[in-house]
Amino acid sequence: MSSGQLQAGPAHYWQWQSIVDAKVLTCSPTQLGPGWKKFRGPFRDSRCEKLAIVIK
Repeated sequence: MSSGQLQAGPAHYWQWQSIVDAKVLTCSPTQLGPGWKKFRGPFRDSRCEKLAIVIK
């Protein structure tokens, strides 16, 4: 792979918290809308159980 190429990996998932009811959490790789805020993550899986290691 040359220095000009990037290798795409799987999207990270995030745990989202409802701003209406803070007890309600869900897992998604994308923003859910204005009623949700990013709560925890990133995760490697769609159940938000396996934390991802992000190297910048």
